[in-house]
Amino acid sequence: MTRSIDPGTDIPRIVVSPDAPPVELFFDLLRTIQQMIALAIRKQLVVLVPARVATLPEMNRP
Repeated sequence: MTRSIDPGTDIPRIVVSPDAPPVELFFDLLRTIQQMIALAIRKQLVVLVPARVATLPEMNRP
């Protein structure tokens, strides 16, 4: 299994090689999913942190 990034996106593309053992494919897939989640969290944090800082005073009002 090889991973590559599609041009113009951050989404990994998975290419499965037929001769790889199933256990190796499984762990490779888990690593790919972990990387995609980490990437999504990093992008989400960049968007959410300024919004949360802006809304904290409103949340603390009685």
